[in-house]
Amino acid sequence: MKVTLDRTENRTTYIIVEPDTAELDKYVEKIYKRMGKKMQIPNYPDGNAPIDVLKEHIAKEQVMGDAIRELAYDDCSKIIIDQNIENWLQPMITILQFEPPKYEIAVALKPIVEIADYRQLKVEPEPPEVTDADVDAILEKQRIKIGTLDPVDRPVKYRDLLIIDVTGTVDDKPFISKRNSKFFVDEFFVPEIPGFAEQLIDANKNEEFSFKLTLPEDYTDKLLAGKEADFTVTIHDVRELILDEINDDFAKKVAPDVSSLEELKKRIRYHLTKEKEMSAETRFKEKIVGALIQESRLEYPAIMVDLQTKQLMEDYKQEIKSSTKTESEYQEKLSMVPMDQIKK
Repeated sequence: MKVTLDRTENRTTYIIVEPDTAELDKYVEKIYKRMGKKMQIPNYPDGNAPIDVLKEHIAKEQVMGDAIRELAYDDCSKIIIDQNIENWLQPMITILQFEPPKYEIAVALKPIVEIADYRQLKVEPEPPEVTDADVDAILEKQRIKIGTLDPVDRPVKYRDLLIIDVTGTVDDKPFISKRNSKFFVDEFFVPEIPGFAEQLIDANKNEEFSFKLTLPEDYTDKLLAGKEADFTVTIHDVRELILDEINDDFAKKVAPDVSSLEELKKRIRYHLTKEKEMSAETRFKEKIVGALIQESRLEYPAIMVDLQTKQLMEDYKQEIKSSTKTESEYQEKLSMVPMDQIKK
């Protein structure tokens, strides 16, 4: 057996191994016998055909991969110890060629972690700021919340409440199907499907119409992200939102214990300030951690990333499988997954 310490990079040492042919032949023979026990060979019903007979029925290429891999896993621990390498994770075996046999052992080394001195970091907190526009936005939300809804006989406008049936399909397969669903027409009401609300403007009661929209790349269902969807909508009812004037009476409706609009604004500003202080503190901590990582030394083997990626991929496949009923449906959904994007 010839062992060559090839290179070390990214906290990973690569060893090239050329196994002894005689030793490998023992594993090849073992694989032949194992495969032979599962085959129906004339004159050998018990699965104990001689090696020469097995070689006539099984191509050597079929067993070489398993033979080299089993030999490699049996030998790799001793090889790593002989090379005075401290292995951090289970080594990864890659077959480089069959003839002459050669394989590679990727040995993950212990990560290097050197934490920077946090006392030397210069990170400035962001002072929380509450503007008049922030307060007005809260007042507008409350205005909508306590508004009344009156039936109208006119085309749809923004801030109407609709009762609709809606179906959505991608490649003729439904992903949305709702009947008698309440829908508040606002350009930001369905952010996961940009443009949906706009398609309803100027439509009429009892009207059925269809349109197409492209689902965003960050759509919640990754299988549908970026694809064109067909929608069909039927409007059963249109109701107009009647809004109160923002004054002292409005303020008392929102908060009966306040005496004026100005008092309500002060309360809203106080709560917004507290919320923004908490958000600012969270962002400040994140900035500190980010700066600490930036200034620290962190080196880890690429194998760790590969193993984690594989585990995430398997978890995602299992998630798809649990949501399907048949193997064909699973394979169909799996074929739709943009694997390269997920790996990123």
